[in-house]
Amino acid sequence: MKDPSIHLHSFPKDEKLCEKWAFQITKGTKIKINNCRTAVVCTKHFSKSDIIEKTDIQKAAGYSPERARRLKANAIPLSIHGSSYLSTPTNYANNNVTKVTTPSGTFKVTNEDANNRDKLSSRFSKTLKDIFSPTQIEMLLNPKKKVFKWTSDDISSAISIRSISPKAYRFFETRKIFLYPVCLSTLRMSAAKFLVEPGILSSVICYMKAKGIY
Repeated sequence: MKDPSIHLHSFPKDEKLCEKWAFQITKGTKIKINNCRTAVVCTKHFSKSDIIEKTDIQKAAGYSPERARRLKANAIPLSIHGSSYLSTPTNYANNNVTKVTTPSGTFKVTNEDANNRDKLSSRFSKTLKDIFSPTQIEMLLNPKKKVFKWTSDDISSAISIRSISPKAYRFFETRKIFLYPVCLSTLRMSAAKFLVEPGILSSVICYMKAKGIY
C-alpha cells in the first residue's frame, strides 16, 4: 500500500540544477538517467527543510499537506548509496499512467498535483462564497498574482470604506491585508465605468468629489 507521505518530483528545468540532481541520485549507484525531462525522484531523497509546507488557509480548508508536497526552488536530493531504481518514464505526450519503482515501493505516476489544486480551489470557493466575492477568493488562492478583475460590488465597497476612513484604508494597504483594490487610480477608473445606484454610495461619491479624491 502506498505511503501517503511519498511523492514523486520531476527534475528541475534549470540545466545546472538538473545536473546536480542527477549527480546526487547516481552517485555510488548503478542508476543511469538518460532523460531528465522524464525522470522523477521520490520524497525520501529530500530533507524536511527542502519541502514547502501548506499555508494555514490550505490547512483550514481541509487540504492535507501530505497529498502533494512541493519542493523549494533550490532543493537538491540526498544521495542514497546502494539504492537501485527501475523506472518507466512518464509519457507527457498522452499523459498515460506509469509506474516508478523505488526502495520505498512501486507507485503510480499521475497528475495528482493539478487534481488536488483544483479540488482545493473548488472547496475553498464553496466555503467562502457567502463571505467573500469571487475576486477576493481568487486573491486568497493566488497571493502572488498582481492583476485582478474587480466587480462593481468590489469597487463600490472599496470606495465606501475609503470614504469612511482613509487612514484605515492606507493601513490595510501598507499591511497588504486588504481584499479590495488599493490603488486610488484603479478606483477612479473603475468607478467611472459603472452606474451608481441611488443610495449611500451616491453620497460617498459626492463626498469624494468634494475632497478631490474622485
